[in-house]
Amino acid sequence: MKQHWRKWLSSTRKILKYILIISGIIFLFLSLLAFTRIPFDVQWWLGTSESKYEFTPDYIVMLGAGGMPEGENLIRLFYMLQAARTYPQSKIILVQSLDTAVSNYMKAELVYHNIDSARIFVENQGTNTRSQALAVAHDFKETLEENVVLVSSPLHMRRAVKVFRKIGFKNVGGEACFAQSVFPDLTYNHSKIGGKRYLPDVSSSMKIRYNFWNYFGIEIGCLRESCALFYYKLNGWI
Repeated sequence: MKQHWRKWLSSTRKILKYILIISGIIFLFLSLLAFTRIPFDVQWWLGTSESKYEFTPDYIVMLGAGGMPEGENLIRLFYMLQAARTYPQSKIILVQSLDTAVSNYMKAELVYHNIDSARIFVENQGTNTRSQALAVAHDFKETLEENVVLVSSPLHMRRAVKVFRKIGFKNVGGEACFAQSVFPDLTYNHSKIGGKRYLPDVSSSMKIRYNFWNYFGIEIGCLRESCALFYYKLNGWI
C-alpha cells in the first residue's frame, strides 16, 4: 500500500513539475510577445477581417456586454451613437442578455443623445452570440434580408459577423469598437517627484508602464476568443 502511494505521489510530482515548466514557458513567451505590436495586430485582424461593408444599414445591432454603466457597454454605445447619427434612417436593436433593466438604461442613454426612441428596439433573449443571433432572426425576421451592421468589441467582431451570416443574414457588416489611444506625453522626472534612487527609473518608458500591460491584456482576450472561435467551428455555428 505504501509503495503504491509513493509511486502515485512521485508520478503526481512529475506531472506538476512538467505543468509548471510548460506554464512558465508559456508565460515567458506571452511576456516577450507583449513587448511587440503583434497582440494589437491580431486584435485588429479580429476586428476588421470580416466587418467591412459598403452598404447603408437598415438595422444597426449592438451586442451588449456587462452592466450599465460599465466600460464595455459604454464604448459600444459610443460607437452605436456615431453609427446612428451617420445613418439616421436606420433602426436600432439593442441586444442585452436577459436583463431589461440594463437594456432600458442603454436605450435611455441613446435617447439622451437625441436618438429618436421610435428607432430603438430591444432584444433580451439569448445568452451567447449564437442564441442572440437566433433571437434577432426570430423576432425581427425582416433583418434576414436587410442590410445589418453589428456593433461589438474588436475581439468579438469576427465571430459575431460569421455567426449572423451562418444563420442566414444576407448582408452583414460590423463596427468594431476600438479604444482610442492617449497621445499626450506621459513621461515624468523620476527624481523630481521623489522617486527612490535604488528603484529602476521607468519614467520615460511607455512600453513598460503602459504598452506591456495593455498588450498582455489583449493577449489574454485573443486566447479566449481563439478558444471561442474553435468551439463555434466545432459546433458548426460559424
